[in-house]
Amino acid sequence: MKISDAVHDNFRINYYKSYIQNAIDAITLDGVNLGAYFGWSLMDNFEWADGYSTRFGMTYVDYANNQQRYIKDSIIWYS
Repeated sequence: MKISDAVHDNFRINYYKSYIQNAIDAITLDGVNLGAYFGWSLMDNFEWADGYSTRFGMTYVDYANNQQRYIKDSIIWYS
């Protein structure tokens, strides 16, 4: 996949929107005492099951070009 395509990750934005909304609902509707939230993961990195082939991060890491980083749409939304 080209970098210019990889940085447009609407599926990840939708995932985080849904996840955060469910956390809010758990707090407000069900009284859950949620003390913290952590978004996984901020950067593409080595994943134990998939190596470098699967990218989970909100920042694209170009492994072939000195680890150059490119922000994805999701990190703009998340910020």
